[in-house]
Amino acid sequence: RTERKVSEGHTGFDWKADANVTLEQDLARRDLTVNAMARAPDGQLIDPFGGAKDLRQGLLRHVSDAFMEDPLRVYRVARFAALLPDFHVAQETSEIMAAMAASGELSALSAERVWQEWVKAMNAPATGRFFQILDDSRAMSPWFTEVDVKRVHWVFTRGSYRNDIESNGSLGWVHEIEVIEALMDRLKAPRHHRTTARVIAEVGPVLADFCGGHPDTLLDALTIAGAFRSEEAMEHVFGVVEVCAERSCDRLRELVAELRTMNLGETNVEGAEYGRLLRCARINHIADCL
Repeated sequence: RTERKVSEGHTGFDWKADANVTLEQDLARRDLTVNAMARAPDGQLIDPFGGAKDLRQGLLRHVSDAFMEDPLRVYRVARFAALLPDFHVAQETSEIMAAMAASGELSALSAERVWQEWVKAMNAPATGRFFQILDDSRAMSPWFTEVDVKRVHWVFTRGSYRNDIESNGSLGWVHEIEVIEALMDRLKAPRHHRTTARVIAEVGPVLADFCGGHPDTLLDALTIAGAFRSEEAMEHVFGVVEVCAERSCDRLRELVAELRTMNLGETNVEGAEYGRLLRCARINHIADCL
């Protein structure tokens, strides 16, 4: 198939697919040379744009000027760089990405499509490169304007995150909660992604230093983190803290399990008074354990 640009954004194309479209014409409109190869039935490699050579050299290079017609490709290249840490982006491709960013077309993309590339980057082995490539191409705006690339590089060289929720959540370790809120709102992030990042921004350091803090402050932090609402959500927070603070949360996990099962036994106290007394009991238990 081939397509013709007719309007802004990644959906603004008129498609043509019929027997008159050659394979070479199809490949000419792919994004990168390493994605513009084919194999004939007899095994012959069809590689009109040098994709095999670029593959051997670890080079991410755009195929043609048709690259500029789809602004989503800017984020795809950055995501490929995060997925393939040993590959580098060709200078001419970085320049064309910068030109696309300067044109303002990136703002025509939908949040849903940008989020898809974001999540894939969050699951990549070198997530920090996603932001570095975009920064090099002056393409952090308009979607990721608030992100501090240097801080993000630090976050993603600390260790490996277990999933995209925790990888995404780690941004809260180095950004203020207002930044996280603005970024997650713009990307229309799912609730569990934005919650983890927001919690880390608000109480991550408190949880990391749980042995050195006040019992009531730690209890408040655990409550904000959802320790008494969702074990899964709390585990995501623990995962981020363990990587960013480089310390085990196993003792804190045990403490949370103990706090969850606490009750006041047989009592006639109900409502707000019961909650107040339970809080006092939990604070005393934390004090005894620290």
